[in-house]
Amino acid sequence: MFRRYKAILFDLDGTLVDSGELWDRYTVGILQEEGLLRPSEVGRFLEVSKRGGDAISEYFPYLEGQEVERIYGKIRKAVLKHVDELKPIIPRRDLILILNGRPSAVVTQTGRKVAEAFLKAVGIEDLFDVLVTSDIVKNVKPHPEPVIRAVTELGSFPAAFIGDTEADEMAATAAGLDFYHVKAVKRYVQGAHL
Repeated sequence: MFRRYKAILFDLDGTLVDSGELWDRYTVGILQEEGLLRPSEVGRFLEVSKRGGDAISEYFPYLEGQEVERIYGKIRKAVLKHVDELKPIIPRRDLILILNGRPSAVVTQTGRKVAEAFLKAVGIEDLFDVLVTSDIVKNVKPHPEPVIRAVTELGSFPAAFIGDTEADEMAATAAGLDFYHVKAVKRYVQGAHL
């Protein structure tokens, strides 16, 4: 599946780390605490959130940038207290098989502090050469900028991108990478046809 690639890029949340429930729990809780999200709106908000991107800005377009960042700050602080709850989606041994010595990167909409804590919590922080986070790029996925930055820093092309959202696929495709959904990769690895 990956033999023709010189580098492999991964999304973090929902691809390497099963963090969705943790993010959802604290995002919804804090938005409700802030008086922004009514119980009847939770399902619709979570649907927006599952697409990837900036769900709070998309769902609440009237919020100013500083207010959105303040809310995200509260969410990040709450999530960081619970990284011990995280589980890997792709086990370490399978990641090693997929990478097979190739340069690799994590490209995430999560900030560096949280991303590093997540990778460390599931014991895979040492497997990646480059970490591109939301706090070092101007545009986040679905924009191709973070993917292009990762490939440039790795200096390796062609590359594949493994992710789980529409935003991941759009960013990878726009950057000229082949996209693989994490579910398909897990099925493939289980068959050990690397």
